[in-house]
Amino acid sequence: MPLSLSTRGVGDVTIVRCSGRIVGGGETESLRDHISGLLQDRKAFVLHLGEVAFIDSSGFGMLVRLLTSTRRASGDLKLCNVPADVYKVLKMTNLITLFEAHESEEDAVSAFYRRSTISERVAVMGPAYCAWINPPMCSLTCGNCCGVRGTGSSPTVTCTIH
Repeated sequence: MPLSLSTRGVGDVTIVRCSGRIVGGGETESLRDHISGLLQDRKAFVLHLGEVAFIDSSGFGMLVRLLTSTRRASGDLKLCNVPADVYKVLKMTNLITLFEAHESEEDAVSAFYRRSTISERVAVMGPAYCAWINPPMCSLTCGNCCGVRGTGSSPTVTCTIH
């Protein structure tokens, strides 16, 4: 089954619904071209994977490259409705530590707006230092993990999301 993509906006967030297989070749290139084209004007993306039947190693590699591209452009990419088999592979390969995965589109979209609120609070509070042993777990709130910097004397910001 070839990959089909449909896109819609919810506020500042772009939801890309994927249906089919994300495998090496035309499918991964199609996904890359689609997101790259949108990245010119948009920065917040949710990949809805609920209708994805299979992702091979090339597909997972493309997801990582898309995540890297969006973050280099000062954006982010979140996953939602991840099928159990795909989630299992993300967990086994530790790729789940790179991605923020949500159960629904609504949760993923809301996470973008919560992030802005937290980032604004961190910027006002002062420099943030990771209060978690595992920095990827606090990537939304810690200055050392996500680059949020501020001024002031507050020594620690504790991650409230995870």
